[in-house]
Amino acid sequence: MKWNRIELKEMAKTALRGSYWKSVLAAFLLAIATSALTSSSGWKVGADEVSDISDSVYGLLPLIFAVVLVAGCIGMALCAFVLRPLEVGCRRYFLEDIYYPADLNTLKAGFSGNYLNIVWIMFCRDIFTFLWTLLFIVPGIVKSYEYKMIPYLLAENPNLSREEAFALSKRM
Repeated sequence: MKWNRIELKEMAKTALRGSYWKSVLAAFLLAIATSALTSSSGWKVGADEVSDISDSVYGLLPLIFAVVLVAGCIGMALCAFVLRPLEVGCRRYFLEDIYYPADLNTLKAGFSGNYLNIVWIMFCRDIFTFLWTLLFIVPGIVKSYEYKMIPYLLAENPNLSREEAFALSKRM
């Protein structure tokens, strides 16, 4: 099906006419959740403090390493089990909102149904993108675009297998 710009604009206006603020809220919730799990904060210290800190840090390196490792594992688990299903639910909300005013309870769609399948496929998407990025930066960017439609596919059909989701996203 081919659409031109005018038809797409009219469809978007119609879809958002009754639920504009709910759509803004859904996008805002996803942005807040994403930024909360991916943001980092740093210390700002002067040159005098660096030498004092470095002298006392060497004895604490194993503890610092353990804390960073545990925090990283907790962050990855939160991302896999909370953020990615929320992303699928948000995509589901926007897909439903095209045809009729969707309810904000649709954001929970990623947590119901085939939850573990959604978690597994989204986790694989993140891992594959990371591994392609380790190879070189450009293949990572290409694969991130190739896998971009996976949340939408899972929002429509959470029972897709990993192979089907990746193949359909690649074709799209």
